[in-house]
Amino acid sequence: YWAGVSNQEAAYLLSGSLFLFTVGRFVGTALMKWISPAMLLSWFAVANVLLCAVVVLFPGMIAVFSLMAVFFFMSIMFPTIFALGVNNLGEHTKRASAFIIMSIVGGALMPPVMGLVANKSTALSFAVPLFCFAIVFYFARFKAKDPSLRVE
Repeated sequence: YWAGVSNQEAAYLLSGSLFLFTVGRFVGTALMKWISPAMLLSWFAVANVLLCAVVVLFPGMIAVFSLMAVFFFMSIMFPTIFALGVNNLGEHTKRASAFIIMSIVGGALMPPVMGLVANKSTALSFAVPLFCFAIVFYFARFKAKDPSLRVE
């Protein structure tokens, strides 16, 4: 079915994904009242690792809907990573924020890597973001151990 999807149908799927991103941002922000940002980030990263694994292992309709769900869980990632990355750095905050902003270049480097893998298998290419979400998980778990970030 998905091989014959029209541009209009694909646009609807993208619109649904962007809607999920927006909902995820609001839901994630609300959840941070009760769950520490680092812990929520780790849970959302695990969700995306699992969803990307579904995309890799089960091509077809379930993969498309899993990919759409990735948008929901990705929604809080950058602002949360940024806030956690500069937290409690004192005089080093400006330099750290500059490094985090410069690291956005990963968003320019990973798509060509994913494209190279996609030349062999589109489904397998989602192992690239799976790996990136695993790194986000590692960062979040490291930050979750910081007692200054606990929600009281």
